This record gives sequence, structure tokens and C-alpha cells, in this order.
Amino acid sequence: MNRSIRKAVIPAAGNGTRMLPATRVVPKELLPVAGKPLIQYGVEEALASGIEEIILVLAKGKESVAKHLEVDAAAFAGADGQNRKYPKIQIAWQQEPRGLADAILAARSLVGNESFAVILPDVLIDAEVPCTAQLMAAYNERRGGIIATREIPPEEIHNFGVLNVMERSGNSGRLLQVSALVERPTQINASPVYGIFGRYILPPEIFDCIRATQPGLHGEFQLTDSLHLLTSNVPVSGFLFDGDHYDAGSHAGLLAASVAFGLKNPRMSASLREQLTHILLQPLLSRESVSPAASAVTR
Repeated sequence: MNRSIRKAVIPAAGNGTRMLPATRVVPKELLPVAGKPLIQYGVEEALASGIEEIILVLAKGKESVAKHLEVDAAAFAGADGQNRKYPKIQIAWQQEPRGLADAILAARSLVGNESFAVILPDVLIDAEVPCTAQLMAAYNERRGGIIATREIPPEEIHNFGVLNVMERSGNSGRLLQVSALVERPTQINASPVYGIFGRYILPPEIFDCIRATQPGLHGEFQLTDSLHLLTSNVPVSGFLFDGDHYDAGSHAGLLAASVAFGLKNPRMSASLREQLTHILLQPLLSRESVSPAASAVTR
């Protein structure tokens, strides 16, 4: 097995149904956060993590995602002020939307027999050290599958894939030995509860596990189910990552990410802060401007 991570798979073939009506024409991956499409954040994270080759998984009707990456290659390479070699981008096609595991399986011939990263573009993680780079460092400490994780409230388990953790280990104390995984359970007896956060390092054995996976939640082939099979043959670990997480595949999450990233953008932060202050304070100021007599009438 290759001991370094050179390739990243970015699945971008889904229908984006959670983001309707915005995604009726525009692919979810091109929705902007602080003026930049989601897919660009994923590519820049791969670039900043030292990834040499990106395999973009697309479906029919999403050719514009690839076009965006092609047009802005030079801009991406200097996006963070660093001069880096822009990674090679190859396209794999998912024939029909059959789940995340099936999308990753579509990249098998391009990945080859080596471990690789997976970056979900609608999951934004704002971190000083890119989350993918954090997982790559963890992979150097412990081979096998590495999954970005952190504790989640028990009432949110229906929104996450969940890890069954046996013990914490590793030099950093951030690696968790995983014994089982389940996709969006309705209840769980473990405490604390560890969720899956859209970043992975996967060994090539995952492809055989995907082929052996049965349709799960919503009739789709869930990567969580394939990872559960993987635990029988290959060590799988959770890694407690650093960074702020945003589910940009939901309307509220996309809005929260836009505000958070906008406030960090020097070109828009001052104006955005002023507008947010006005929006948040205006109801209070309006109440205070009502005279006591008028208040008495309204009551």
C-alpha cells in the first residue's frame, strides 16, 4: 500500500434535493459561500493539504462544475496567497444517483490500489490546518481508514453517521478505535456519541466493501455501511479534528457559512458586520422608538 496520500475524491454527483428550489438549475456545488462556490472550497482544501490529483465524481447535468474548475485553475493555485502546483483533475461519472458509496466506487479505476482522501464539498470545515491535512497526518500515525469525527448531541444522531468507539489512542490522543458504524440511527446507547463529518482517508479495500454493501437508508448505497464492513478486515479510526463545521448542504447551514466566511473576508467583513448589526438591532431600536402613549394604545 502506498504510504502517502496523493489523491482526493470529491463527490459532486448528487441531486441536491435538500437545497431546492435553488438547485433546480444550478448544481449545489456551485452555490456560493461568501462569493465562492462550494466546490472551490473543496479543491482549495485539497490543494492546501498537498493533494496532487483530484478525482471529481459528476453526474449528467453537472458539467458546469467541471467547467468552473477548468476556468479558475490559475486563481485556485494562488487562492490562499501561496504558490502551489495546481492538482491534476480527472472526471469520473456516476450513472445514476445511488448514494455516496456508489459515487466513490465510480472513481475506482482512477484511484487505483492506493489510499485516498474524500472531501464532501457541501461540508465546510474552517480550520487553521485543513481538515484533510489533519487526517493525512493521522494516517501517517495509524494506517487504515481515518474518519473526521467529534462529539454530537444525542438528539442530533438522526442527522449523522455515527461511530461505535472502543478506545482513544495515538500520540495526540485524538485517534479513536472504531468497532462499528451506523448511518443516522434513531437511537443509540453509547455515550459520548461521535458523528461523521464529511472527511475521510480510505484504503483501496473500501471498493470491495462497497461492492458487498446492500442498499440502506433511502434505498441508497451508504458509505457508512461500507465502512462498517471495512472494520472486519482493516483498522478504522475516528480522528477528533480541529475546526468549525458547517453543513452547507442545508439552507440554514449555507447561510451560517456565508456569514462566518464573509466576516473573515477582508473585502466584505466591514460592510457585512455593519449590515448584520443593523438587522439584529433594528427590532430593538424600533421597540424603543415607540412612545409610552403609543405603546399603551397598541397594548
